[in-house]
Amino acid sequence: MAYLDNAPPVLIELHKRIARSLIPKSANDSKQHKATIRGRSLTASKVLEIMLCDELMRKAWKVISKSLSSEDEYIALYDATREAMRLARRGVVDQSARKQKYEDIAKCANNLARLIAEPERGTRPNALYASDLDLLAYELLPEDVARRLGAISWPLMKSDQRHEWARSLLPRWPTVVEIIQQLAIRAKILAKKGDTNKRSRLRKGETEEQRLQKTKARIFACHLFNHLQSVDENFSGFESLRRMVKAIYMVDFTGNVLRTIILGSLSKLQVKQRKESADNLYIYP
Repeated sequence: MAYLDNAPPVLIELHKRIARSLIPKSANDSKQHKATIRGRSLTASKVLEIMLCDELMRKAWKVISKSLSSEDEYIALYDATREAMRLARRGVVDQSARKQKYEDIAKCANNLARLIAEPERGTRPNALYASDLDLLAYELLPEDVARRLGAISWPLMKSDQRHEWARSLLPRWPTVVEIIQQLAIRAKILAKKGDTNKRSRLRKGETEEQRLQKTKARIFACHLFNHLQSVDENFSGFESLRRMVKAIYMVDFTGNVLRTIILGSLSKLQVKQRKESADNLYIYP
């Protein structure tokens, strides 16, 4: 694969690592991995491939790199890109189906939390033991995340070593059950929220699919611009964003149109995010 010569090395390495993780390790799990590849192709490996290989991104990186000063900030940009794409997709889905989906997730999450928290019966009468899955959250950290947080030999660390390391980062870690319960709460909140994104109107000669792509591209650009300004308050690279939007969504806004869209939506977006942040505060049970 031919990467752009100015693509960030840390994202190239991340792309290679994700690509390796999607390769079936045995004949027995090939079907499972094929399903995983289909589900994650655009939101993980494919997104990075576009960001690192598409010629449209060459000038985009030239501008964006001036606002980023560390490997963590490049990783954060990739995470923000995926999150902006998720929010863009949310803006065009059928709202009744979305409501039902999040209600189902809330129900399943509550059931899962209950099953994990339920004690297991021992061989002795009235003997009850905590479930093996009733863990503190750090026990489920992916190895690469733990490594980025400073755990050099995460797979080789004993339970007490992992515990001491985790406490050095955060004195009180939530349990897996508490996180799943919070997932249920978040799903209930999302199920109640309607479609607040204004969609692009259908223009003459334009198909419904093209209109939806424009709507997603507009939402994506606004959220990603908001992230870049949170990193560098002086960021104003509308042309670099235009190229990124075109590479991912095949929608070509002129610089002035994209600038108008972003600046017009920015204040509304900030108000909405502040409200969502207040709604979604983590509450320990």
